[in-house]
Amino acid sequence: MKFLENFKEMIQTEAGAATGVSKVFIDKESIKPGEEFDKKIYDCIPYSCFFIPLYQYMYLDENRIYCALELFHAIEVEKRIRITKPEFCFILPLIHRGEPKDLPKCIEKKNALLIHLFESDIITRSSARKYLDLKREICKVLYNNFRLLHDIEDVNELCNDIHRPDKEEILEWIRDHNSNLYEQEKNKTPKLKINGEQIAR
Repeated sequence: MKFLENFKEMIQTEAGAATGVSKVFIDKESIKPGEEFDKKIYDCIPYSCFFIPLYQYMYLDENRIYCALELFHAIEVEKRIRITKPEFCFILPLIHRGEPKDLPKCIEKKNALLIHLFESDIITRSSARKYLDLKREICKVLYNNFRLLHDIEDVNELCNDIHRPDKEEILEWIRDHNSNLYEQEKNKTPKLKINGEQIAR
């Protein structure tokens, strides 16, 4: 899919500009056959400078438990690092489909970027000013994280004893989240809109 390929390239470029390291850990590409998926995720996240979930409607779904596992652990890592660095912002949610209110409560107030507004720019590698501004903003956030992490002597040691939930705990977290979303939305009448204009009643 062209969007995902170009999105990955864009993140690698901005991460490289911010940190000097252009390697991006993407679970499906970075975990070799035979490796324990959850262990690899738990081991890699504390060594990362940032965690960027590309959020879609089915991101937190019982049949896609590893997306939830990654996000849950990233949230716990951010909480731990913020004990010593309150300004640290480990998670940068990019929303491809959905809205900030669809995110878990503990991160919905973050500066989630509506990346779907730039979908055509990403696909075409546009040089539109707003898209270039977006890339610069992403680079700035990544640089600030990188700088803050370098002030911590051993991030992995700091995060070493974070609880690693089992499958049932993650499933319960997903169910709670989706139940809360359902309660918010159940009395609302769906309206089809394009560019903010309602096109169906």
